[in-house]
Amino acid sequence: DDFQFVTCNIDLTDQDISTAVEAAYSEILAATATNDYPHAVRAWNYFPEINRGAGDLELYRQFAVGRADAFKKAGISVPNVPAATTIGTRTDQLLQIIVLFSKTSATNIENERQTSAYHYPREYGPVSPAFSRASLIKHAAANLLFVSGTASIVGSESQHTGDFDKQLQETIANLQALVSKSGWNRDSRCKSIAPLFTVYIRNDADLKATESSIRETFGMDSRVFFLHGDICRSELLIEIEGIFWFQQDEMQTSR
Repeated sequence: DDFQFVTCNIDLTDQDISTAVEAAYSEILAATATNDYPHAVRAWNYFPEINRGAGDLELYRQFAVGRADAFKKAGISVPNVPAATTIGTRTDQLLQIIVLFSKTSATNIENERQTSAYHYPREYGPVSPAFSRASLIKHAAANLLFVSGTASIVGSESQHTGDFDKQLQETIANLQALVSKSGWNRDSRCKSIAPLFTVYIRNDADLKATESSIRETFGMDSRVFFLHGDICRSELLIEIEGIFWFQQDEMQTSR
């Protein structure tokens, strides 16, 4: 009873993506504004050809415009925007948006190694991407940390262009910084609930080495799933998202 998923799928054939995204998010937010789940805490966005187009006409940048317009109309402002992942798909012309809503609001967490996405400078698009680095949901029995899709970015700049291994290590360093700030460590996990990671890779890569690096950092029982997908910046080769569980008393102890 704590959460509600809301999804919206739109055929992008002959559609302007910013208009389609604004309409989809507006419909989703309107549908949940008056029910028992008013707080958007985590979002997943998938659509094809994410890097197509030059400059501000790149589809990802136009996606960001539509999302920002919908949040503005709904009265959602930074830093109260949900954690999010946005990935380019390889088939169809389908825009898929999935948003997780909660009865209670989230505590958003930012990464001190990175500029908050909603404060990116103008060079990254006509509007800054409207998402938080992570969202922490507190419950009596256990707390959940939803980590946004995270890549090899320090400050606002991409790092290690063309080098998958170095991008992987930079991405893991960013994940560590976020998770440590929340209070999680390998000794403060909920019993029997291992962290869950989804790894998006642009090209073929050494999956075993990637999985080993994640497990060495966050625990050998970590669950790791791989998907092919295009990252929101054309120079980035990998993006990782995660879900972490905490026991309430363990979090207090770890702090």
